[in-house]
Amino acid sequence: MALTFSDHRNPSTRPEVIDLVSIIEIEPISFVLISRVFNSKRKSQDITQPNYMQTVDRLIDKTFDAPGYNLKSELRNSLKIAMKAIYKMSNEDFNKVKCELLEVVIYRYGPYTKSLLRDKVFMEPTIKNDKELIGNQSKIDSVFYTNDRKPIEFVECKTNITNVIPSTLPITSLTKRDRKKIDYLKLAYDYLSDNLCSPEIYMACYNVDYDDQLENVHNNWGFKFFNFLNPEHIYNTISSGVQ
Repeated sequence: MALTFSDHRNPSTRPEVIDLVSIIEIEPISFVLISRVFNSKRKSQDITQPNYMQTVDRLIDKTFDAPGYNLKSELRNSLKIAMKAIYKMSNEDFNKVKCELLEVVIYRYGPYTKSLLRDKVFMEPTIKNDKELIGNQSKIDSVFYTNDRKPIEFVECKTNITNVIPSTLPITSLTKRDRKKIDYLKLAYDYLSDNLCSPEIYMACYNVDYDDQLENVHNNWGFKFFNFLNPEHIYNTISSGVQ
């Protein structure tokens, strides 16, 4: 019996996210530049820090004005305005925009395994084989599926990978929520490998430096199947689909 997918949700419709995605659709390299800003300044306005917004504004201007990217002037200015406005939001809303942008981009442009074609895409689905639950009660952000003979691709989104995956600590050091996500991916990998086809498993992030975290996952936790997607990886997939 084929796998079934239920209880999935739709991507974010937050205006700030939609505006950024519409620019990324036209200028895929803008995703890399947005990621650099989000990775450099991970919090929104902090009134306890003098001149914080001036520092953020300079970072945004420098990033989007950097030579060699050939962003169209109108789009570059739109990006600057949008990003500066996002950093003036409350920390709660700012974090939601960061998270939802990454989730929408991953959902919209995957899968990220070169051998797989885009077919069916689900956001946070419950997956069952007949009546048997795949994984656990947790949910994974994006799941790409063709059929039971092809690998499923799972992509979980984390804006800062170092907040989730430690560089040296054992898996028992994870928070209960993060451990449940990792357990889901391990359970799904084992079940699908034994019964159908080994899946492709990724964690997407804005980070570019995560060698220690990846080594910990591969060598200390023993999860060789687990890989990360950085902004360059995501950009390559976006640009390959943009004519």
